[in-house]
Amino acid sequence: MIPLATLLVSLVPVPQDGVQAPATPPAAEPAPAVERPYALRGSLRLRERSRWSAGEHDHDLYTALYLDGGEAEHDAWTWRVSARAERDLDGAADPDSDFFSLDDAQGEGAELDLYEAWAERHDAPEFEALRVGRQTDYQTPVFAWFDGLSARTRVPSGRHAQLGGYAGRSVRPFEEEYHGDLVLGLWSEHRPWERARLRIDWMHLEDEQRLGEGADDLVQLALGQALGERWRFDASWSRLENANRDLSLRTLWADPERDTSLSFYVYRLLEPQETLAFELDPLTSALLVQEPFTQLRLTASQGFSEHLHCDLGVDLRRLAEGVDESEFNHDVDRAWLTASLLELPWDCELSLTGELWDSGTDDLSTWSADLTKHLDERHSLALGTSYALYAVDLLTITEREDVRTTYLRWREKRREGWSFDVAFEHEEQPGDDLDNLRVGGTWSF
Repeated sequence: MIPLATLLVSLVPVPQDGVQAPATPPAAEPAPAVERPYALRGSLRLRERSRWSAGEHDHDLYTALYLDGGEAEHDAWTWRVSARAERDLDGAADPDSDFFSLDDAQGEGAELDLYEAWAERHDAPEFEALRVGRQTDYQTPVFAWFDGLSARTRVPSGRHAQLGGYAGRSVRPFEEEYHGDLVLGLWSEHRPWERARLRIDWMHLEDEQRLGEGADDLVQLALGQALGERWRFDASWSRLENANRDLSLRTLWADPERDTSLSFYVYRLLEPQETLAFELDPLTSALLVQEPFTQLRLTASQGFSEHLHCDLGVDLRRLAEGVDESEFNHDVDRAWLTASLLELPWDCELSLTGELWDSGTDDLSTWSADLTKHLDERHSLALGTSYALYAVDLLTITEREDVRTTYLRWREKRREGWSFDVAFEHEEQPGDDLDNLRVGGTWSF
């Protein structure tokens, strides 16, 4: 048997005829690092809105800026700034005007709102992110908008839990007397078993204008579960102070290969909502009391071919037993069927909707339609009409009934990141009709 050392030596090249064996090539030098450009994304939008009705008119100019810098995967810090400026071109509307809005309530005819301005650190050893500045959070039980700090921990390997928290002063731009009330919260997110997500939230909300020295404390438990690749459900329960507040359940089944989906959603408000912190009910001052109700929605979607797609849905809303109807609080049922015809001749798309409305006192059969013409790859023109038994305008905090809207819209997209749009809407309703004209342009980069 040949010794192992002898075998290894025999494999080494030996110089012959005075020729030296080639030396071991030097290790390749590392390629120079490619300088990565700093990631900067954003958009700038300018829009003018004109409204007129029964001798009244209102003209407003809006400018919105959005900037996002850095990438969490590569940079130690990322940041965001978003803001909107509004100018009433013909002066703030009179409080008795149909066009009086939350912007007009400031009484200056010009308004600047800073939505977000924060910086976030990603290289802290124990934290996935540390954020400071004006920020928003949509994953909290109710929307949080505050100036302060937030953090979430890293998830160690093999662990299935993450912790987070936030604290700061609430942002309420439409309040006449802004006190900067305290908002703070803690949350934990767990993966208790395969494809499940369990989140527990606690929020503490102060509002001196509405609650005085008091506060609202909200606890929410949310559970999400995916079953297979097509079915998912989410459920939540919340408790406000010493009473259960609401329950919700949502489930979705989808088969992309067959272009089929089914969804079901039910929401139950358990107790009357009276004087609450702004975050819990922004319309408290207008609604006074939001009565308990149950809302149910069932939808189905099916594609039959490349040219035909149908959507079917049912909405049911019921006030709790013993509750009387009032503005913003109604019993109403709606069922609808929409057929969308795609890739029609002359590059057109057509959708037709039939609706049945039942409010207890009125039974209505209505229709809606939308015809879109693609003029070329960058231009489109749409003509349509829609109906709403109840239409809520959050800017003016008003509710309109029996509204038929007819619209004409034009859009242009340019390769350089520019896009433009013009839309005219005519609303027919009992009393005075309303006309809206919006002209806007957006630069995205």
